[in-house]
Amino acid sequence: KGRVVELLGVPGASSSIERDQGFSLVLREAKGLRLVARDEADFDRAKAAARMAKIIAVEGKIDAVFALNDEMALGAVEALRAAGQTRTLVVGFDATAAALAAVRGGAMAATIAQRPDLIGRQGVHIARQILDRAPVESYVPIPLELVKI
Repeated sequence: KGRVVELLGVPGASSSIERDQGFSLVLREAKGLRLVARDEADFDRAKAAARMAKIIAVEGKIDAVFALNDEMALGAVEALRAAGQTRTLVVGFDATAAALAAVRGGAMAATIAQRPDLIGRQGVHIARQILDRAPVESYVPIPLELVKI
């Protein structure tokens, strides 16, 4: 059960669109979770803190926040702390050094890491296919890694 907030990135950016689609898909299947707000913060920490403060003022207690990047997640943490909501689960995306420190310190529940090693390997493989004039898939998903406490 819980009241959830989603902080969106830059409108139209592929990372914003795809991360939001994935979140929305899983949220629809989750029992007891209710999306109470979603707001754009342009992948910016200060904007996320300001947007989150406004959401808290309107909605009150928030149980969880999913931010489409770590900077916005860290901004949400700032606003939640300022409002005395230190038990809210906050999840970001990108596994930045600051977010990893926040996960280790308990300020964030988790961050999602992309796998640049796999992305690079797959990129080279696809380049080789193109050079060999072999067929190439139009969409090649790369697995992500959840980094949590």
